[in-house]
Amino acid sequence: MAIDYRILKSQGLIAVTVSGRISVAAVQDMVGRLSNDPDFVWNSDRIVFIKQDADFSDMSFELFHEAIDAMKKTFLAGKELPPSELPAYRAAVVCAPTINEVVMRLFSAVWKTDTNPFVAIEHFNEISDALAWLGRDSIPETEFHAELIGLGD
Repeated sequence: MAIDYRILKSQGLIAVTVSGRISVAAVQDMVGRLSNDPDFVWNSDRIVFIKQDADFSDMSFELFHEAIDAMKKTFLAGKELPPSELPAYRAAVVCAPTINEVVMRLFSAVWKTDTNPFVAIEHFNEISDALAWLGRDSIPETEFHAELIGLGD
């Protein structure tokens, strides 16, 4: 599976793992599975792990924007959030310094083009920095053992 997730319910956090070939269909599949999960809270913060084998070659800026729109449509179910409620959640992207990091930084720029972005997103090479930014530095890094495999050196 190209995009998988794990809900850390007690922490109010969703751990997302991205590996393999990524497409809009893969994003839509993950969004559908996530939105149907009984433990899912749509505005929970995310920590996103980009594995070294992730392949974004099927994604363009237009397709990435389409994936963002699909997430908004599913998570908000047509509801408009007032600017005071934005960003709706934070996403900390953890990625080794590879081409995938560059690609994710470019895609993240799409999120940030909105005056009131739907998601606050930042990039980190270290999980400890990502957890601190999310205010979850009390979670031990060992909690993410599976997500860290294949992330990088």
